[in-house]
Amino acid sequence: MAETLRIFVTTCRPMWRVEKALEYTVHKYCTPPFEVTFLRSGDPEWLTNVDMGIPHQDKEAIKKAGCWNIGRDHPRPYTGEGWATPFTCFRFTIPELCGFEGRAIHMDADFIVQNDLREIFEMEMTHPIMSPHHRTDFMLIDCSRMAEMQMMGMWPSIEEMKVSGDNIEIYRQKLQSYMFIGDAPGEWESWDGKDLTEKSYSIHYTEMRTQPWKPYPEYFDYPLYPDKNAGYIFWEEYAEALEAEARGEIVLSAKDQTPSDETPLSKKKNRV
Repeated sequence: MAETLRIFVTTCRPMWRVEKALEYTVHKYCTPPFEVTFLRSGDPEWLTNVDMGIPHQDKEAIKKAGCWNIGRDHPRPYTGEGWATPFTCFRFTIPELCGFEGRAIHMDADFIVQNDLREIFEMEMTHPIMSPHHRTDFMLIDCSRMAEMQMMGMWPSIEEMKVSGDNIEIYRQKLQSYMFIGDAPGEWESWDGKDLTEKSYSIHYTEMRTQPWKPYPEYFDYPLYPDKNAGYIFWEEYAEALEAEARGEIVLSAKDQTPSDETPLSKKKNRV
């Protein structure tokens, strides 16, 4: 039997619509067995200092509370203070969550899948982590190799991560300085619909201020999504997810955060 394709998605509650679309597209395109695990800020095991009302500089209180230090004391994302999102650095816990065994894929919540991720999962790896442009938004991780870094004191434990408040660049620099991260093919992810082809494995809606599902309307105005085709593909996959759930064909672990929602599309168009 094939190894379970383990996909970890870092996210927060305002991302619930794209969580549904992402999880649905895993079912739609990926060869089983697979499992999708959400590392969701605000859930009991992923509370932050902002959730707890603890100043980020009070590391003793943060350690005692067992929450995550995100390097800022307010909920607004992308201000240049601390983590860009309330889940930014959760991705670096994945090797330890897997017991430093086997492989895993990380994706931010703002992705949808467009081809079979098992092809990536089973590819030959030249480094313990493979990621397009070293960004770490999409990673293939050899969890056993990351144990080497931790045993040599080059990589923090989850408990150390939680208190530190270190931002993403600190983790990236560690990986790059020890040559633990290698560049992956660009077809792994299309950024906001750019260079999107039939061979693209995913679309990453990386510009938060234009994300079609409008996760933070209290902070951003959200103009029309700049790439109409990529925007349409998101709504198409999301609509299919809702319809499949309504028919009882699939049970998604991503849960609605509002009482009801409407299918935003009444017809489909051709893909790229």
